[in-house]
Amino acid sequence: MANAPKLFDFSMRDILYVVFRHKGKILLVTLLVLAGVTAYTYLVPELYTSEAQVFVRLGRESLGVDPTISGPTTAMLTNREAEVRSEVAILKNRSLFEKLLAEHGESALMPAADTAAAGGIKGIVRQVRKGVRGAVNGVLYALDLKTKLEPQEEAIVMAMDNLDVEVERNTSILTVKYDAYGAELAQQTLTQLMQLYLAEHIDVHASLAGPEFFEQRADELASALAAAEAELDQFRVENKIVHLQSQKDALLERINSVIMDSRNVKAERDGSKARLASLEEALAKTSERHNTEIRTMNVNPVRDNLKQVVAELEIQEAEMAALYPDTHRPLQMLRDQIARTNATIDAEEKSRTEVVSAIDTKFQDLSVAVAEERAQYMAKQAAFDSLGNTLEEAQSELDRLAGLETELSRLERNVDVAATEYRDYRGNVKRSKINAALDAENISNLSIVQQPTRPVEPSYPNKLLNIGLGILVGLFSGLLLAFLLDYLDDSLNTTDQAERRLGVPVLAALSKEDYDACT
Repeated sequence: MANAPKLFDFSMRDILYVVFRHKGKILLVTLLVLAGVTAYTYLVPELYTSEAQVFVRLGRESLGVDPTISGPTTAMLTNREAEVRSEVAILKNRSLFEKLLAEHGESALMPAADTAAAGGIKGIVRQVRKGVRGAVNGVLYALDLKTKLEPQEEAIVMAMDNLDVEVERNTSILTVKYDAYGAELAQQTLTQLMQLYLAEHIDVHASLAGPEFFEQRADELASALAAAEAELDQFRVENKIVHLQSQKDALLERINSVIMDSRNVKAERDGSKARLASLEEALAKTSERHNTEIRTMNVNPVRDNLKQVVAELEIQEAEMAALYPDTHRPLQMLRDQIARTNATIDAEEKSRTEVVSAIDTKFQDLSVAVAEERAQYMAKQAAFDSLGNTLEEAQSELDRLAGLETELSRLERNVDVAATEYRDYRGNVKRSKINAALDAENISNLSIVQQPTRPVEPSYPNKLLNIGLGILVGLFSGLLLAFLLDYLDDSLNTTDQAERRLGVPVLAALSKEDYDACT
């Protein structure tokens, strides 16, 4: 232990000895520190905190729908915590302070706090403080350790530092605090900031486009819809389409019916054809007539008829010869016809032998049956051909409609798309007008729960806290100084120190008073 460092060679008795030995110094240091803290507390510029509260409730800003969104939309509730944090970010946005600076000047953000006192000790101290701070900043600027800001920029930075926004636990309420050198200034500045914040909130959540844009776009879409409908109607008229699917179904039903009828008619035709072949075969084997008598007549009816015709032609020749010359072509043709007829008469016999025969009744019956069956066969064949033509026409019409289906679907789709877009934009016009009216009246989902307060007492400095901390820091500094002085003192002041240092027991001890008395 004798060789142990002096710093750790202490007992509780030694500690108490040091405290009582340097109690005057400890008390002096404590008083000095306390005096300095107290002077600082009473001389430093006082900051006043104005406080306001904002309630962020559910509103149109909380819904994920904007009029600029086209097509089907679903109102989606945003995350409440994220929404509240967004409002905090808007409140702390630099643009608010820039607007406040532009409207009210830098004195609204950074007043001359060092000259706020009207003379006296406070005024002198603050002037000294201002000078010292200026000198320190000058050195920092010269060493490029700090950037020199313009007055406006410095005012904005200071104001942003003086603003504090907190979210109350488990609520949607924002507590906004602003510090300034003066109660009235703190209240006025926070009031102005809140007004700018409410306006900024509306601007941030405002629609990206106004009602005029949506009305113009809706008119354009209405024209596009009318054009698409006109094109569709023209296509339907040109291609005789009323309802494509119904027409196709009707054609399919008709085709199926014609096919069934064709099969039935074909079967009947084939049956009629077989019967006709059988009857014709039987008719070919049957003689048409059988001779009953042979008669010779002196009169040839053909010759007599031809003479009658010649007589009539000669009358016509006489009439035309009286009117036209012999070179007239119709007259020459008439004379040639008379000559040919006379030649025919000369060729005919003057008497005629006639064989009289009777018709075979069986042949006659078969002929009638063949004629009737042939008529039925031809009717069935005509019906079959007609059904074939009908089937071909129906199939061709069905193919035509199938070929038009793609184009018709495209035109109908264009109409549906144009109609949907038009309806969406008409709805957006209404929503946009409502939003514009609400924005014009400054209606939002924010409610001022508490208007900016006028502080009664300064929030800084906290005099009671500063004095308490001054006492503690002073006592600690005094104790630290006492132990430092004792550590630096090499003299032996107690019997224990002498025994530990010298390693021999102490036989007797004299106080300084006894020593002085002996000498």
